Amino acid sequence: MRNILQTTVAALACLPMAVQAEPLAAIDAGGVIVVSALRTPTPVDTVASSLTVLDKKAIDASQAPVVSDLLVRTPGISFTRNGGYGTATSIRIRGAEGDQTVLVIDGVKLADPSSTDGGYNFATLMTGDIDQIEILRGPQSILWGSQAIGGVVNIVTATPDRKLEASADIEAGSRDTVNARAAVGGRSGPVHWRVAGGRFTTEGISAISPRFGGKERDGYTNSTLNGRVGIALSPGISVDLRGYYAKGRADIDSAGSVPDSSEYSLVEEWTSYAGLNADLFDGALRNRLGFSRSETVRDNSNPLRTVRPQSFAAKGQTDRYEYQGTLGLAQGWTIVFGVEREEQKMRSASPPNSLASFTTIRASAEIDSQYAQVRIEPVVGLTLNGGFAMIVIRPLVAIWYLVAARSGRCLTIARSCAPAMARASKPLPSTSCTANMGTARSTRKSRAVGTQGLSSIFSTIS
Repeated sequence: MRNILQTTVAALACLPMAVQAEPLAAIDAGGVIVVSALRTPTPVDTVASSLTVLDKKAIDASQAPVVSDLLVRTPGISFTRNGGYGTATSIRIRGAEGDQTVLVIDGVKLADPSSTDGGYNFATLMTGDIDQIEILRGPQSILWGSQAIGGVVNIVTATPDRKLEASADIEAGSRDTVNARAAVGGRSGPVHWRVAGGRFTTEGISAISPRFGGKERDGYTNSTLNGRVGIALSPGISVDLRGYYAKGRADIDSAGSVPDSSEYSLVEEWTSYAGLNADLFDGALRNRLGFSRSETVRDNSNPLRTVRPQSFAAKGQTDRYEYQGTLGLAQGWTIVFGVEREEQKMRSASPPNSLASFTTIRASAEIDSQYAQVRIEPVVGLTLNGGFAMIVIRPLVAIWYLVAARSGRCLTIARSCAPAMARASKPLPSTSCTANMGTARSTRKSRAVGTQGLSSIFSTIS
């Protein structure tokens, strides 16, 4: 964004101005970066995978309004986008396909079962209330399922630190671009809460080159709202409630005889989560029971169509039930284990501009998985990981058995998002030895074995 004009307003109740500054959320009091991409808080220097961590300072310094623009500045990341802001966007890690990148927001894995490959569309994901981004490169299928072949993008949103706090900022730039954000939250006794929202608008540029007749601008608007509430019921027992909503409208151009058209696409996303956390045996065994639901609705419309303005409609829904346990056996020994069940549904249709009937594709699938991973640090500077997972997809397309072992450590840390970020990020001295093994058993011949996208599953079993 060029010609940026930014104003920031912060209000922290009952606090003198001299103490309003706070440390980066990505760094604890001891200066150790802690990541949660491995399903449990882990010091970054014990992660035996290639890792990049973007803290709040780096995210703000980038001035990137959308997460995809921020991710592509880190090593090993590329993306594809069908036009300007708001159009279909896929993230690729280390050359893997877009559907082989798993997105996790505050522990909730997101995907769109109605999309062609079943992956997540990064088009509507803004940087608004994000506190930390963790990019874990390489296969992570033990903990995150068969889809995590390229890697995992783990996003952590902000949590309140004070009794009452608020913030707001606004940016403006060329092409009538405006990005505004606001948040308020606080802590009071056993309850902490936070609500944040944002609005992004731009007139954009033509999705079709002027050489091919594109003249009018194709703009984009995005509205987001997220909130969270945590309640400590008793020592070691707590409840988490979280929600996320995003709505985007992008102007698109036609591939027909009239390039500049009034066509547009709408995307709405809802995500909700409820979880119960229980620590037993003085915190040696941490348990979490959770339920989440995510929905994505996509529509394309053309006001010039006289009979049916809507030219495309799709909806994907995922319900996830999960249990996760984390057992600390001894100093340097940790086991993460759990079971999950996903229930996915999708529908998709392309109505014609007439009264003629049309077909609506519908499909559903159930995905059951069990996993366990042990992490051992026998000596300082050496981390050993090993794990096992079994994933069953019904209708029975495939059963996956995954075994992985990894030792050593390799990480990249990005402190700022300057143009030289990729050059500044470098691996720490380490010795690593990696081995991954996986087997799949399919009930019928299929190129889509192991895929979680319902569109691929439907085409396989129909």
